[in-house]
Amino acid sequence: MPFPPNGQIFRGGGFDDSFRGFFTVGKQYRVPGFLATSFSRSKAEEFLFNQLQNFSATDLLRLFIWKMKPKEVFAKTVY
Repeated sequence: MPFPPNGQIFRGGGFDDSFRGFFTVGKQYRVPGFLATSFSRSKAEEFLFNQLQNFSATDLLRLFIWKMKPKEVFAKTVY
């Protein structure tokens, strides 16, 4: 799998703002499974806008952007 352009991957969707404090710059965390992301910001935005019909006015929709260094890509992936 190629390294993402500019080391960025994107994800668009809903978010429970009560967990906002957990996510800080530089924090490492593990997702127990696959986390769908895209190399394309426009594709993530498409998913984000497709979710508008599923959320109320009080829900939060977010565009997440992760920046990675080449040595970190798949460094801990187990096949």
